[in-house]
Amino acid sequence: MSDEDFRNLIDSIHTKCWELSEPDICAHDKIGAVVKDVEGKLKAFFRIRRELARLQRAKLLGMLEISIELLNQRPGRRGENIERLKTSMIALRANLRSA
Repeated sequence: MSDEDFRNLIDSIHTKCWELSEPDICAHDKIGAVVKDVEGKLKAFFRIRRELARLQRAKLLGMLEISIELLNQRPGRRGENIERLKTSMIALRANLRSA
């Protein structure tokens, strides 16, 4: 959910709360409708956010796997920096898998 979508959500909450002051509909019913609407939108927001984080971890994990594989295939002498890079990538991969 983008910042604009979140602002729209807040605006819709304000609009619905403003509507509560209308005398033609029972306030109790309106409050229930507002709460249900906001609850549904927030649940969707957090579900999307969790899924996005999962996809970002999977993408990073895939890139790390490819990088480690390429480092393993590198022929010839390896410098200390390359070995440290590979060790760091392997540690990061382990952290991502456990998250």
